[in-house]
Amino acid sequence: EAARVVRARSDAVGAVRAASGSRTQVRLGHMFSLGPTLVPKIAAAIVVRDPAARLTLRHGATNALVTSLLAGELDAVLVSPLPLAADLASAPVFTEGVLLAVAANDPLAARESVALAELRSRPFVALPEGSGSRYDMMQACARAGFAPAITIEVGDMFTLEGIVGAGLGVSVVPESMRGHSQPSVARIPLQEPVPTRRQVSLVYVRGTETRRPVAALLEAVAHSGKGT
Repeated sequence: EAARVVRARSDAVGAVRAASGSRTQVRLGHMFSLGPTLVPKIAAAIVVRDPAARLTLRHGATNALVTSLLAGELDAVLVSPLPLAADLASAPVFTEGVLLAVAANDPLAARESVALAELRSRPFVALPEGSGSRYDMMQACARAGFAPAITIEVGDMFTLEGIVGAGLGVSVVPESMRGHSQPSVARIPLQEPVPTRRQVSLVYVRGTETRRPVAALLEAVAHSGKGT
């Protein structure tokens, strides 16, 4: 109970400071794969411009992040695919492809590229329903002519690659995961007639772009470039 009161008082003080103009509070949601790459650049850009800024960074699946945004729990989210909602606006950040992820000791690891159809009989590892990376994986497999047999579902991208590295399945991951060192995993380009690509965007509630947190994020994104 005491801890709850302390947290409530701290939140109230922060709200008063923000309202008085003494501190900008920025709440950003992002997909798992952007944590090691783009998100630190955005955070650094905000802090350089406003050393007193308070940042709250939350990772999650695309659908869950968009729900939090619409509920007012976040100021903006970095997601893909782009949510279809009339009351949301977005600014494109970057476009990237996807890679096949296999264990480093897998026979495919030595290949320069792999056709995803070769893995139709393999077990797949995936993020939960509603995540952008799972959507990308399902799209890539569909283009290769099969639905993947998902045998293990995990809560974050780093656990996913750990499971892949242990040889318990294969997966499809975004190119931005190259920014995360994982010696037990080989990431291999796919052979695709039409490459699977995704656009990562900063999404915010329409009409909030002039508010300090969203304006700070838009400026930071514009100066941060691609997160790979």
